[in-house]
Amino acid sequence: MNDSSMDPLPENFELNNRYIIIKLINQGGFGNIYKAQDKKFNQMVALKEAYFNDEDTRKQFFLEADVLLNINSPYVVRAIDKFEENKRFYLVMEFIDGPSIEDLQIDYFHNKKTPIPEDKALKIISSVCQAVQILHDQNILHRDIKPANIKLRANGEPVLLDLGLAKLYHDPESKTLRAAQAYTPGYAPLEQCAKDGKSSETTDVYAIGATMYYTLTGRQPLESIERAELMSAHQKEMLRPSQHWPKISKDVDDIVLKAMQMNASNRYKSPADMKRSIDTVMERRQKRSGKTLTQTCPNCRMENPSDGLYCSKCGTMLSNNTQSTADTKSAITAIQTLPAENTNVQAASVNLMKELPSEPEKAPKRKVVRRMSGFASLALFLGSFSLIPVIGMFLGFFGIVTAGFAIAKIIGSRGARYGVGRAITAIILSILGIGETIFWISQLFQGKYF
Repeated sequence: MNDSSMDPLPENFELNNRYIIIKLINQGGFGNIYKAQDKKFNQMVALKEAYFNDEDTRKQFFLEADVLLNINSPYVVRAIDKFEENKRFYLVMEFIDGPSIEDLQIDYFHNKKTPIPEDKALKIISSVCQAVQILHDQNILHRDIKPANIKLRANGEPVLLDLGLAKLYHDPESKTLRAAQAYTPGYAPLEQCAKDGKSSETTDVYAIGATMYYTLTGRQPLESIERAELMSAHQKEMLRPSQHWPKISKDVDDIVLKAMQMNASNRYKSPADMKRSIDTVMERRQKRSGKTLTQTCPNCRMENPSDGLYCSKCGTMLSNNTQSTADTKSAITAIQTLPAENTNVQAASVNLMKELPSEPEKAPKRKVVRRMSGFASLALFLGSFSLIPVIGMFLGFFGIVTAGFAIAKIIGSRGARYGVGRAITAIILSILGIGETIFWISQLFQGKYF
């Protein structure tokens, strides 16, 4: 092979005595991406190739390789290997054999004549926020988040790809390398487009918002430079997502527009903040629909109930839970189904057991309310035929009290076990008791007593 050549490698070409080129996937200004076979583990991999035109390109490629080799997240593409050969540098990554958000959107419009459904879009973007936050926690900005750089696994989970424009931050000596000064129109905020602009966490937040805009509508958002020109000319700004697709809710509209604020200080402060807003919308919808959302174990990819604490398969602690008694119970159930050799996880169940109430409060039984209603009915019936006002008044008062206790039981259990009919009966009996008591009191005041 000619060392100075920038032509793609041919099919069946072998690299590092291990990787066999299957086909070219993509070709860019700095190199190529191939689908290749890893002979060592007999699996398909994605192989990114970079040309060393200058030192900046080399440093940028090393930065991407080092980040991906040191980050372990299901939502960020996993790096396997890196090596240099024939004056080119290679980064080996897992091969994601699924569509990008862009591909999925095209498929939806082609087959269903609609954009990606809102609930599906929210779940995808929530995971993207989590992936970008993981990068930020390592002081890495992605700087090229867009639909084409997010692929979906077979189970629908998104995976963030291509850190070719990534940069370090929170480092006074860190500067944007010339190799990483590009940006994607429509997904880059104004500060990234400016020649001397400074990127920050909110730069990625803007890109997530723009990606969410596309995911919901199928429309690429206006380029930030064009938006700025419209604003300076006091013209109408970018359309809200719901103006493209009326079924999009106002809550979701607001999340997108906040993330895409032109002024960086008005955006979400971090991807984690944006994720919280998205998750709040999803949780509200879950409660209204009565459906149970699931959460995926970060270790074994097992789907678990949304209120679980630990994975029912491997025992890994799940991320989006609260330590309620109900959660603790479900966690213990999950832990007790684990293999016997998982002693560490089983030991944790002993501590969790201590957190449970020794005797959980039992819900009142139907017969309690039924008896109270019966006593109230009998008292009111006898009181109605009483010849002595004092006795009638006492029976009416007894009817009020017993019916009131029945109502209190129903309210205390939030209606559990009883039903509307039982509640209405108790209320009617209570009202009758009040009426009967008032009647006999009036009789007493009229001197009709013995």
